[in-house]
Amino acid sequence: MTLQSLGWSAFFEAHLQNTASRPCRVVSEGADLFLVHDGVREVFASPRGRLRNQPGFPPVVGDWVLVECADRLAEQRADGSAKNDRYVVESILERRTAIVRKQAGSRGSAQMLAANVDRVLLVTSMNQDFSVRRLERYLTLIWESGATPIILLTKADLVSDAGPFRREAEKCALGFPVLCISNVSGEGIGELRSLLVVGETVVLLGSSGVGKSTLVNVLGGAEVRETRSVRERDGKGRHATTDRHLVRLPSGVLVIDTPGLREVQLWASDTAVAQTFPEISELAIHCRFRDCQHQGEPGCAVVAGLGSGQIEADRLDSFRRLRRELEHLDRQSDPLSAMKHKSKIKQIMRAQEQQQRRRTKP
Repeated sequence: MTLQSLGWSAFFEAHLQNTASRPCRVVSEGADLFLVHDGVREVFASPRGRLRNQPGFPPVVGDWVLVECADRLAEQRADGSAKNDRYVVESILERRTAIVRKQAGSRGSAQMLAANVDRVLLVTSMNQDFSVRRLERYLTLIWESGATPIILLTKADLVSDAGPFRREAEKCALGFPVLCISNVSGEGIGELRSLLVVGETVVLLGSSGVGKSTLVNVLGGAEVRETRSVRERDGKGRHATTDRHLVRLPSGVLVIDTPGLREVQLWASDTAVAQTFPEISELAIHCRFRDCQHQGEPGCAVVAGLGSGQIEADRLDSFRRLRRELEHLDRQSDPLSAMKHKSKIKQIMRAQEQQQRRRTKP
């Protein structure tokens, strides 16, 4: 194995400064210990103290980091490794892409799920788990990350007609592949393999029980990841994968398996939301007001598009919901934005009070 077989490219080479430290890729992460691979072997490394103060901390699976032996004067083995086998992460190389969501809970902080990913295998099963609204949320995260999606509709062997599921997913896929697959019968697996490129890194995202870890095993041709069945009474998944882990398949494709996400809170920009709803964004250009909220303002091209059938009502509702969520997130992280919002609310309330007084004035 080499660095190139782990996904090393000219991008990371260009950001590598003159240093004696060796680049390694993070294979898995712990609270204070990281399993990294340098193209020859895997070792455990702990972060240097000063690294904790850097904006990119902590490293996540998929990151490229610079690692040194903890004791530079340590006696060396014949293969060049230090006898004490203690290694330290000195720095994190610039990330090419990053999958980030809002940390679960009320705090306005980010949680990075994976780094330096080329493709996202967005996995949902064709049962109670299927939700177009959730797909829209995942896709917004993907557009923000810089990666591209492949939507996988699993458990095709359990449905008599996968067509309705596929058509619903294609509405928000923007032309990217939507595959109906079965880990049991093998349906669609060959087509998926044909889309994966040697040396690229893909990450699997989706709820628990949709078949992510099973798919890794199918693609790898071995029991690479532990799996568990779903509950039959409600189709709910049970966590089998509890950690994020990078696996190199025999085909040369690099796969990051992840635990199922119970919620998908956005950490994205207005641009990412606009990409998720292109039919709305294209009409919004023609609104009379640049800051139009598409709530019935005069000259709103979006509302007009809703009336003419150019926009579906549920898509517009989802667009508004995600926009409100991002505005709330912005207020959590930006005190100035929060002050402006409060001022705007006060103005609206004063205007309503004045209007009410005029109505009741004799």
